[in-house]
Amino acid sequence: MGFRPFVFNLANKHSLKGYVKNTSAGVEINVEGNCKAIDAFQNDLISQKPKLAWYEKIQIQEMPPSFFSSFIIDNSSVDNEVSLALLPDTAICDICKSELLDPSNRRYKYPFVHCMGCGPRFSLFESMPFDRKNTTMKDFTPCDTCLKEYTDSKNRRFFSQTICCSECGPKLTLYDKNQNPIAKEHEAIKIVKEELLNGKIVAIKNTGGFLLLCNATNESCVQRLRSIKKRTKKPFAVLAHSLDSACALGHIGTVEEKALTSYASPITLCKKKENSNIAPSVCSESPYVGIMLPSTALLLLLTEDMPVLVATSGNISSMPLCIYDSEVFSTLSECDFFLSHNRKIASRIDDSVVHIINECVSTIRRARGYIPSAFSIPNSMSISTPILSSGCDLKNSFALASKNKIYLSQYIGDLSSLQSISHYQSSIEFWKGLLSIKSHLGVCDIHPDMITTKTVQSINTATAHVQHHTAHLLANQLENNIPYPYLGVVWDGTGLGDDHTVWGGEFFEVTEHRIQRIGSMESFPLPGGDKAVKEPRRSCLGALTQIKSSALITWAKQVLSDEEVKVLSQCISSKINTPMTSSIGRLFDAAASLLNICHTNEFEGHAAILLEKLALNAKKKNTEYVIPITKKENFYEVNALKILNEMYTDKKNGVPLPEIAYGFHLALARIIRNITEIVDLKRVALSGGVMQNKLLVELTHLELNNIGACVYIHKVIPTNDQGIAAGQLLHLMMQNQHHHHL
Repeated sequence: MGFRPFVFNLANKHSLKGYVKNTSAGVEINVEGNCKAIDAFQNDLISQKPKLAWYEKIQIQEMPPSFFSSFIIDNSSVDNEVSLALLPDTAICDICKSELLDPSNRRYKYPFVHCMGCGPRFSLFESMPFDRKNTTMKDFTPCDTCLKEYTDSKNRRFFSQTICCSECGPKLTLYDKNQNPIAKEHEAIKIVKEELLNGKIVAIKNTGGFLLLCNATNESCVQRLRSIKKRTKKPFAVLAHSLDSACALGHIGTVEEKALTSYASPITLCKKKENSNIAPSVCSESPYVGIMLPSTALLLLLTEDMPVLVATSGNISSMPLCIYDSEVFSTLSECDFFLSHNRKIASRIDDSVVHIINECVSTIRRARGYIPSAFSIPNSMSISTPILSSGCDLKNSFALASKNKIYLSQYIGDLSSLQSISHYQSSIEFWKGLLSIKSHLGVCDIHPDMITTKTVQSINTATAHVQHHTAHLLANQLENNIPYPYLGVVWDGTGLGDDHTVWGGEFFEVTEHRIQRIGSMESFPLPGGDKAVKEPRRSCLGALTQIKSSALITWAKQVLSDEEVKVLSQCISSKINTPMTSSIGRLFDAAASLLNICHTNEFEGHAAILLEKLALNAKKKNTEYVIPITKKENFYEVNALKILNEMYTDKKNGVPLPEIAYGFHLALARIIRNITEIVDLKRVALSGGVMQNKLLVELTHLELNNIGACVYIHKVIPTNDQGIAAGQLLHLMMQNQHHHHL
């Protein structure tokens, strides 16, 4: 971020002598001179800090004078006291944009323009501290002109470790389908833009990995991209050149605009505009469109005077993001062109995804722009030995705790291929190297068959296990520092419970000394187990069978063959491969199948997204379903399955489907309100993948605000499984402090 040059210029402004340098533990500044000047220096250090800088702690110590002759930026020093103070990859700044588009500037149309305050950091970083020799920029020797800028304290690239230009920096090469180089630099960009207009698909190497681009207004082109990615219906994100062009695609309010134009430049989910010209299959399954603005000079040049583009991760579904030419040539060989460059990527890092809930930015995927960053360990705790938490097998991120910090890794993804498992394991070793962690404790999920559980067990002699939903809840507590006592509501797809059933609709009471599960949704059978996650019709059959619904026979005849009904009913009655579940995610699946809008999930959360989309189209919002709550020995069972009977009756009686879907969401929000009133807790923490549902969370907010309850949701740590690792860490630290009886 240019902190050392900032300190250098500030010290000279106040006529102080000494040095500033990077160390493994942070920045060290030594100044000597007039006492008033030192006081003024300290004040300016805080009030005039660089835009992206933040101070976690400032320690001041008086030293004997060293009689320095000048103020210098000294060589970095490394020891074992590592505290990772490193910026994420940040979006190109306005000044660099101006340089990029200024014909008189020497970096005019150079696709790797960045400066002290913007550009890649984490993706090119190899080891501490952040000096050029420790990054992939070490392969590029600065030219004389760049060196002159680097040593000029008045230049905006003074002491920039990533300084480069078209003479000495990374260069572009365009390859055809047969891996033949066909153009370089400006000519390569020109050809790519022409071919995108012609309906071609191009893989381009961005800062953290390859992106796949195509014309988002060309339906056949988008369908072909789906075939290449093996991604049938999951929505694609789009890349718009400017905020104005983004506004033609989605409803962008003040908060959405702030997210889109922030230094992180994430993909931001916005309510779709019906009259936009993007192809139907870009995101037809969702009420939202994921919009991204160019975060790099290369993307700015590629989108200039172009229609909106699909921009999606350069990988096949379930595989890691490609970062090498050889990877993209082999796994994405059906692309028409490949635009690459000769700067290595040290760490794969996907684009981040956010959405807006209750006028706040809430993170869905935490990656580029946000990683790396650290959370402080709560004041009441400390750790003597570093800890590695595994996360879980879907939407994986892991986390490390060292000294007084918790570090969340970048988004790794689903560990469903050997390549993604290898990426997970190598990323753990990379982060351990960054933090100089040699030995550590381990913490993982209680599910014994998870890859993450097995991985952490294989590298730790001491491994603790944390229940999935407890970890979700504690991730929220870590982020929001929630005062005790509070009610925790954790709703998601599936997670192994302490009783070895499949949980997913849980209520917890959390006090200073205890986390106790006090309630749950009514359980129902999942015929086929994991297969039911892919097929909502199985969840529907299980739920309707459980309540002996009168709708069962009629619905089953419409959706299942006679043979399927026979086989699945036998599974349920004999309890063969049919676990019981309290999952709200599976209840959403059942409701979507009941309303005939989704019988097969083409991607995670597919049925729930379609149900939310349907509900958002409700013209009348007066359909109400009352869900009873039964108390059994201080445990509350929510009898939610009966709602399916009422929904089916309404459907049969001609009530519009959007109104039924809205009533379903409202009933779930009111369950949370009712439990909150029953247990008389005025603080409520929401977590789990189901809490990504914007409509559900906002309705819950309204219901809880009406009774004066305070609601805590995830904003920084994802509420989905990517946040699990953070909660696992907090759980182990609580145990080590004898803070909770868990």
